[in-house]
Amino acid sequence: MKRVNHQTFTFITSFLKHRGPSLSTWRYIGNSYTSSPIILTRNCRLFSSSPAYLSKPFVTKEEITDDFSDVTAVEDVESSDNSRNKDGKSRIAKATDTKALLELSIGPNVSVPELCLIVFKLGEMVRKGSSSENILEDARFNRICSRIQKTNFTNGPYFLLQAMHGLVSVGVPSDNTAMSYLQNELKWVVRRCPIRFVARAINILSNLPGDTLKITQVDRANKQLISSHPLSVAISSLERRWLEVTTGSEFISTFQIMSFLNDDVRSNLEDRAGEVMQNFTAMEMVKIFISLGNQKRRPTPLLRALAFHLSKSEDVIEPKDSIELMYALNELSFADPVLVNKICNDLSPAVCTITSNTLISSLLTSLGQMRYKHKDISTALEDWVMKNMATLRPSDYAAWLMTSAVLNIRSEHTEAFCTQAKKVLYENRPKNPVMWLSIVHSLASLKHLDSSLISTVLAPDFTALINGLGVRASGAKLKLLNLNAATKSIENYQGPRLPEDVVKEWSSTIPSSDEKLSKSLFETLQNFLPPPKYLKGSEKHHTGVYVDAFCKLSDKLDPIPVDTVPDDSRKIINVAIVVHGYLTQTSGIKGPTGLSTLQEWLLQNEGYHVLTVPFTEFHPEEKVLRRVQYLEQKMRSINLQSGAESP
Repeated sequence: MKRVNHQTFTFITSFLKHRGPSLSTWRYIGNSYTSSPIILTRNCRLFSSSPAYLSKPFVTKEEITDDFSDVTAVEDVESSDNSRNKDGKSRIAKATDTKALLELSIGPNVSVPELCLIVFKLGEMVRKGSSSENILEDARFNRICSRIQKTNFTNGPYFLLQAMHGLVSVGVPSDNTAMSYLQNELKWVVRRCPIRFVARAINILSNLPGDTLKITQVDRANKQLISSHPLSVAISSLERRWLEVTTGSEFISTFQIMSFLNDDVRSNLEDRAGEVMQNFTAMEMVKIFISLGNQKRRPTPLLRALAFHLSKSEDVIEPKDSIELMYALNELSFADPVLVNKICNDLSPAVCTITSNTLISSLLTSLGQMRYKHKDISTALEDWVMKNMATLRPSDYAAWLMTSAVLNIRSEHTEAFCTQAKKVLYENRPKNPVMWLSIVHSLASLKHLDSSLISTVLAPDFTALINGLGVRASGAKLKLLNLNAATKSIENYQGPRLPEDVVKEWSSTIPSSDEKLSKSLFETLQNFLPPPKYLKGSEKHHTGVYVDAFCKLSDKLDPIPVDTVPDDSRKIINVAIVVHGYLTQTSGIKGPTGLSTLQEWLLQNEGYHVLTVPFTEFHPEEKVLRRVQYLEQKMRSINLQSGAESP
């Protein structure tokens, strides 16, 4: 097919202006002008009669850009002036009310993309509270709609979506002529436009305000009723063309609307992404992680591939994106140690440049919920918090307090911070009782026992409120047991305590931190402490602690019967053996959580020497002899001078 030069095309269009209908009603298609016979139709595309031409896509991926720089109207091509288009967009962006926007739509040089942008901004203003009655009755708005429905959007699908979003926001009904035209255009566009626009069309259609173009779950079950729906057509098109998704940006757009696709297509796309992962940029992998985190979709092979390639990447990720990535990893419960360590190493020097309290709180919350302890990031965050304490919100205090308690982080600033946090949070108590209980418990874990705060959570009306939450309050009940036991160490405590029957009832629900490890521990102890004479089994202690085994030792650390009564002639050491499972240990820097340290202190207050057995040191798969040697060595290392010190 031969191309014709611009002079030939100019002659044709000039001839049509004088001999045919107004050129503004004619449309064309393609990225070149051809010398083969052509068919011109009113309000249609310009087609070549060559079947080979018709078999090709309307446009290539390179021809369409995100800002819709390509327009199909011939009048827009003839009058295209980049500087004028930029000026028009600038004026639209500066408009502050609906009247100013409608005034900008007047004039022969206003392009269709600018009209679509005007409609979109009108819709945004209506959503923010502007009246839509005057807009719908305005003659200028009706002229915009009339011109839009004479436009072919094949090469500019985003223009179409902008216009549709604006019309729906303004309140144009679905049976309106312009709206019907846009819906029909969209059905044709999504069949042929680049795949990334199909994914974005689904994303935009699914988030349109109102119910004009929404599909309910009931509708989705009956596909015959919605086969002609624009959103359904777009979804079907993407499910047929999923093999066209190849680039990082296309996968990002597709993963954002993954919930609309069937299971087979989801699996195929995830497998495909894993195959081409090495071609993605670091930022593209971060955005895919964030998309999966927002949907809480956890395809493990894909997550491992993303973590592997992202960990090797040397690209610099902005602090905000790194914090969003940490949030996504937390939502997915996928704290890959190599990746999280890299994020913390890269983020630590940049924490001081962050000005948003929200970002800092998000990072603190993610680290706390993942129980990830990293020295440099902890120091950087503490410096930031102490430097910006005057601007901290109550939620910021709570985030730092609970994260420090979980990760068992204490420093020279801890006491000063806890004092200030106690004051601020007491004045701004959260309405959620579980949240308030977590704050008080965190203060206790950080060696900051306050009788006035503890009294608020041990009060009968508060405990009744927690008890009324049912199974959701199991963790809260254990925290109340901890705080109830902690009141014994508060001098002259006059506040309320839990009734004995409540303590007995709630203690019966204390779970083991690791049942498999606890069972292996007891079986190993039986080899040198025969039960029941020298060894007592597990007990759910009234302090809120699950003790995996009890035994008694003499002052020479020799086993003695567990029923031996102490007297003046000899000293008896009561030993409580507690297993520290995965959930009671921090990751990153290994160690006990703040809760584990608090519970150990509570048992010491009851007169026990606490022997902790972390899962990182005691392995059920090892030979019995090695496990016995480990536990014997642990018992021989008990410090007879250790006492019940503060946590």
